[in-house]
Amino acid sequence: MAEVDSKQSSNSPPNDQTKTEFDLSAIIDRTSIFAERVSVVGMAYALDSHSSRARRLIWATWVVFGIGLAVFQIQDRILTYIKYPYNSKFEMISVDSLLFPQITICKEQWMMKSKVEELGM
Repeated sequence: MAEVDSKQSSNSPPNDQTKTEFDLSAIIDRTSIFAERVSVVGMAYALDSHSSRARRLIWATWVVFGIGLAVFQIQDRILTYIKYPYNSKFEMISVDSLLFPQITICKEQWMMKSKVEELGM
């Protein structure tokens, strides 16, 4: 058993470095796929590995600013809604007699009498 363990450890690279590099590259790949598919407009530009760092930094700044502004506005509207005073007052009134509007009853005649008579029905 000791020989098998030593062979596995000698053939395999150090776990910490390889695992970190593999995980980092997998995270970068998944992040780039996410950035291409997400509907946040600047996210694809902020995470584009082909662009310069300055350009990505500017786009990341705008994305973070936009998300922060959206969070601020949502929080502000929720607090305004919660603080808005309201009163509900119900009053029941019973009436002895009600005046109804005039109603015209129209029959639905989907066959013309003259056409029915022509066909002998």
